[in-house]
Amino acid sequence: MGTLVVEPFGKGTDGARLVPDEGAPWVLTYRATAAMRSVDGRRVSVRGRPCSKQGQAIAGRHFDADTLSAVRPE
Repeated sequence: MGTLVVEPFGKGTDGARLVPDEGAPWVLTYRATAAMRSVDGRRVSVRGRPCSKQGQAIAGRHFDADTLSAVRPE
């Protein structure tokens, strides 16, 4: 779990990062979807796996998300 942040990336588009509760951020995509924009700044739960973007990585470690869902506030 962590916070989803949609922000400009170096490729002229808004990307999405997962800022986990602990540890370094993960790049989810270089092109944020409408669904990601709708939960920008909110806590989310993401399931998937770390992945390698050989020759493409410009912004850090990458995570290939299978599911992303907003976490309801307690």
